[in-house]
Amino acid sequence: MEELVITPTSRFDYAWHQEFMQAVEQAMAMPQGEVRIDMQSVEYLDSSAIGMLVLLYKRTLRQGLVLSIINAQGFALDLLKSASIEQIYELNP
Repeated sequence: MEELVITPTSRFDYAWHQEFMQAVEQAMAMPQGEVRIDMQSVEYLDSSAIGMLVLLYKRTLRQGLVLSIINAQGFALDLLKSASIEQIYELNP
């Protein structure tokens, strides 16, 4: 099983969009496996980051990939929970 780990920087916002889209393309090329978003370094995220996470989910839905967010903490974790992201991602703080 393949695994892709995406590691956003301390500010996960629109400025990170291009890098994230490259990772989305990598994920779409995976026939099966797991995509983990490692948020250990993320101190700030905004609605564009939530949108990017939803986009990854929608683009890979048919592939049956396992999507998870790991190491989220503080403000980032609170925002993810308030956005109910655990409905589409496994959330493992």
